Amino acid sequence: DLWVADLDAPGPAVAAAAAAAGLFAMEAMWTRFQPKSTVIRQLLDDGVLGELRLSMADLGFRFEFDPNHRLYNMELGGGALLDLGVYPVSFAHDFLGVPDAVTAVGRLTDTGVDGQVSMVLSYGDRAQATLSTTLWSKTPTTATISGNFYTPTAFTVTRRDGAEWTFDRPAAKGLQYEAAEVARRVTAGETESPRMTWDNTLEVMRTLDSVRAQIGLVYPGE
Repeated sequence: DLWVADLDAPGPAVAAAAAAAGLFAMEAMWTRFQPKSTVIRQLLDDGVLGELRLSMADLGFRFEFDPNHRLYNMELGGGALLDLGVYPVSFAHDFLGVPDAVTAVGRLTDTGVDGQVSMVLSYGDRAQATLSTTLWSKTPTTATISGNFYTPTAFTVTRRDGAEWTFDRPAAKGLQYEAAEVARRVTAGETESPRMTWDNTLEVMRTLDSVRAQIGLVYPGE
């Protein structure tokens, strides 16, 4: 059976406190502010890429098992999903939106955190995102509509008629784009970024909560 997140659940205290105080607050999802992400968003809005039907993304690295390492520590919120998997999930949310249903399978480590998770997000009758994350092996770290999305430098648009064009930027860590966005919004007296709104953060977290419920990942205090 599918376990579907409650997308109408109330938001966390951070967003409520920021709204009450009129202060800027934003999740530090730095990959959403890369030039690559901005251009792809423009291409989608302009209809250049048509209607998305399928997105595939992965993010995995090999971490030797160490019960004292933060990634294997339940008390520190360890596991592949919240540390690595949030990037492909946020990627799918950015370009496909909020899923209608979330299906997930995963395996837990000896310390109880998730070591590997595979997910399928469903959107209406035709669109899907297939995502994966792992602590146990180095994966290609790619996404089907954007090339390498974790440290993005370029992407190629391939039309059905075979025509191609490439967007390319020099390699960079990329946090400067996120910092510039925060500076713009704070200077303008705004409390949110339209590229990473409070609702965007809550939507992604509800998807992650749906995945956790299906793979049996429960943190202390929950």
